[in-house]
Amino acid sequence: MEVGKGSLPGLWKMIEETAQNLGFPSWRAFALPSGNHAASCFLAPDDRSDNPQIVLALSSQLVRDFSPAGLRFVIGHEFGHAVFNHHGYPDPSDADSDSERTFLLELRRSAEFSADRVGLLAAGDPSSSIRACIQLACGLPADYFGEDAERHFLDQVEEIGRFSAVGRLEDASHPPLPIRALNLNLFAQSSHCSGSNRSTKGNTRRMADIDGCLFEALGKLRGGQGATSATKCADLATFWAVVALFASDNRYSASEQQWLSRRFGKRRGAGALRFMSQNGKESAGRALHRFQCYCPHVKDARKILKGTVAKALEEAASVASFDHPR
Repeated sequence: MEVGKGSLPGLWKMIEETAQNLGFPSWRAFALPSGNHAASCFLAPDDRSDNPQIVLALSSQLVRDFSPAGLRFVIGHEFGHAVFNHHGYPDPSDADSDSERTFLLELRRSAEFSADRVGLLAAGDPSSSIRACIQLACGLPADYFGEDAERHFLDQVEEIGRFSAVGRLEDASHPPLPIRALNLNLFAQSSHCSGSNRSTKGNTRRMADIDGCLFEALGKLRGGQGATSATKCADLATFWAVVALFASDNRYSASEQQWLSRRFGKRRGAGALRFMSQNGKESAGRALHRFQCYCPHVKDARKILKGTVAKALEEAASVASFDHPR
């Protein structure tokens, strides 16, 4: 059933207000019969505009069970994918190598964090947004939850890191929901949310620190996967070390882009450009933190750091005309 002003007015108003707040005026939405809590979106050509139109689908069970703020979080999350054009990211199944597939899946997981942050801005309420994550995790309506549900769910971030069964992170396109809830809890303390969230005024977190906490939490899930995973982590550690080096002078020249694309593949070369464009002067620090998160899971780390990583940095420093790459 298409969501319209006359057909499903309450849902239509909620989506319309969310779209306007995010500056995305052209949309269509449909309610689908499903017993699952599910939502999706894609972009389609719009005959009335040069800009694409977002098409949103919401399951009937999601609409029934979620609070208004929880629904706005989900709607904002889906709009976030469109705002950031996550649909334009390459499909990991089309990767040319295992390391490239690992990189593209990491890009997908980062996209979920970004979309969740848009969802939080749309909902305007960290508590309702985290409870929406809990509902997605357990499938129950929010009126089942106790007062401490959010705290217990966030505590699971530490717990899931102890189990190697959850350690297949590199094969997942979405971060575990407790870590997505951690992302919301931290982002609510940033300057982006301080205007609408009284508890954060005068006590904001830097985005670099927030991302650092998330990658540290994700890093705990990468252990116990054997030599194959260690090899992937070594490759990604080398990649992020080079990105940190190239970003350290706040520029990313054409020769640097060409070298990185030859060394790590065109998709990762494009990903590095997008990463630096989005993070600006914080790019070097954020890339260095990602490098540090991968290092503990690299087999024979000391040997690789002295060999593969050092060699890659020396070659990259030559391209960037740096004197002291180490």
